[in-house]
Amino acid sequence: MKILVNIAEGWFNDFLKDLNLLDEETKKAGESRMLICKDCAVRTQNKCDAQKKGQNKSGFLFNGCGCNINKKTLCKECSCPGGYW
Repeated sequence: MKILVNIAEGWFNDFLKDLNLLDEETKKAGESRMLICKDCAVRTQNKCDAQKKGQNKSGFLFNGCGCNINKKTLCKECSCPGGYW
C-alpha cells in the first residue's frame, strides 16, 4: 500500500509543479535528484529501466525500479534503487 501512496505523491507533486504550486523544498530536492539520474546507466528516456542493471557506489549491482523518473524524484520518501539519493 505504501508504494501506491508514494507513486500518487510523485504524480501529484509533478502536477503541482506544473501549476507552479509545489513547495520550494520538494522542488529543489527533485531538481537535485534529476541531476543525479541524468547520466544513470539504468535510465531509458524518463524511465528507471527495470530491464537494465547498474552499479552503486559500493560496487554492488542493482536493477532499475521501472518508475517514471520525473515523478519519483518528487516523492519525498522515495529513494533511488542504486542508493544515489
